[in-house]
Amino acid sequence: MKKLILFITLLSLPFLAMSQTKTQKSPASKPNKCIEAQVKTDDVKMYRQAGTSSEIVATLKKTDQVLYHRKLNNTWAVVTLDDKVGYVLYGELTNRVAPAPETPVVALQKKRK
Repeated sequence: MKKLILFITLLSLPFLAMSQTKTQKSPASKPNKCIEAQVKTDDVKMYRQAGTSSEIVATLKKTDQVLYHRKLNNTWAVVTLDDKVGYVLYGELTNRVAPAPETPVVALQKKRK
């Protein structure tokens, strides 16, 4: 009986050694590969799932800045807008981010005495 227990123990050691879990890297150590993007036209819908029959999460305008994560397939892209993750038609995205409108600079003149 002792030989059987010893045999099973020795037989299971290689399997236990290979089944050790790897330590996962923290999310902070992963590089963020998101790209700032925007939609080409107004009223572009962002869906909860990749499909037009899915729930609409948000309606995007040209001025909205979204983060492009990845292309899901030939049709859909995964994006984030204000901590909301959703799917947008890939053809509606562009990486040309419009510059923010500048505030006009007003020159002040000194009063002459």
